[in-house]
Amino acid sequence: MKNKKIIKKNQDQKKMRRSLYFKHKKRLDHKCCRPRCLAKNTKETIKYSFVKAPEIFSLIKNENEVLKFIGIIQKKYENRTPVFVNMDNVKELGNGAILLLLANMIRFLTSNISFNGSKPQDPILRKKLENSGFFKHLYKHNIKKQENYDVGKLNNIIYTHAQKEVDSSLADKIIEEASQIVWAEKRRCPGIQRTLVELMHNTNNHAGQYPGEKHWWISSNKNIEKKMVTISFMDFGKGIFDSLNNKKPGDRFYGWEKYFSQIFPWVQSNNEILRLILQGHLHKTTTGDSFRGKGLPGIYNAFMNKRIGKLIIISNGVYADVENNDFHMMKFNLKGTFVSCEINENIKNLKW
Repeated sequence: MKNKKIIKKNQDQKKMRRSLYFKHKKRLDHKCCRPRCLAKNTKETIKYSFVKAPEIFSLIKNENEVLKFIGIIQKKYENRTPVFVNMDNVKELGNGAILLLLANMIRFLTSNISFNGSKPQDPILRKKLENSGFFKHLYKHNIKKQENYDVGKLNNIIYTHAQKEVDSSLADKIIEEASQIVWAEKRRCPGIQRTLVELMHNTNNHAGQYPGEKHWWISSNKNIEKKMVTISFMDFGKGIFDSLNNKKPGDRFYGWEKYFSQIFPWVQSNNEILRLILQGHLHKTTTGDSFRGKGLPGIYNAFMNKRIGKLIIISNGVYADVENNDFHMMKFNLKGTFVSCEINENIKNLKW
C-alpha cells in the first residue's frame, strides 16, 4: 500500500491539473492550454505549496480563519515559495477577503513568484470570483510593479483599484456608480466621499516609512437585489497601533500611552483603546483639543450621523464592528488596516 503522504500528494497534483485552466478540458501539453505553472523553457512543473482557503471566506464573518490563511500566504511570499490556493470547498465569499487575497496575489506576480488556484465548486461563488477580475490577473504574465492597478471596470458588479496617491475623483466615480444601484439615479454621498479620501490620506501619510510608499486598495461590491454597495478599503502599512507606537519625538502622539493610561487606567486591551480612539479621546488626551472631524474619529462621526452605513475596522490584532458594538481582540494579526463601509438607502445623500 502506498504511503499516505504519497497518495495525498498525487491527489493534490491531480486537483491542480484539473483547475489550472478552466475553459479547456484538454491535455496539459496542448499549446493553448499550457499552464503558467510550467517553468520557462522547460517541461518541468513548478512545485506548488498547497494552501486551503476557509469554507467561510469572509474577513467580516470569519476573520480569524481568513487571517490565519492569509498569514500562511504571506509567509510563502517572504520565502518566495510558489503557492496553489485550493478554493474548491468555499461556501461563502466576502468582498474583503477577495480584496485581501487579490492584493497578495499581485505581490506574488510582480515579484515573479508563481501563484495559482482553483475556483469554488459552487457556481454562484465561482461566478462572483470571476467577476472580481481575480482570475484575469492570476493568469496574466509579466505583471510589473506600478503605481496603479485596475481590476475590472467601474460598472462591474465588483471593481478593485490600487494606488498610492490620494485620488478624490476616484471616490466620486465609485459613489456615482453605486448611487445608481441604491437610488436608481446619481446621488452625492459626502460622508462616503470624505471617508474614502481620509483613508487614502492616512495610507499616504502614515502607512509606510515615508509618504506615498504603500498602496491603498479599494473595492466596491454591488448588491442589486438589496440596493446596497459595500466598499472595502485596505492598506498593508503598519496598522493603527504599530503606527502609534512608532511615533517619533516631536510628533503630537509621541508617548501617547503614558498620557492615555493616566486618564483611562482601567483600559488595558487594544480593542477598548480603539473604541476610545474612534470617540476622539486619544486626540483630546494628547493635544488637549477635540478632534476636527479628521482621521478615525471623523469616520466614526460620519457613521454616527448616518452619513455612511455600517462600519467595520480591522487592524493589527483588533476587530471592530461599530454598528453592533462588537470590539474584540483577534487570534491572528492583520499588518495593515482594513475598513468596510456601506452605501444604502438610509444614509444621508444629496442631489448630484
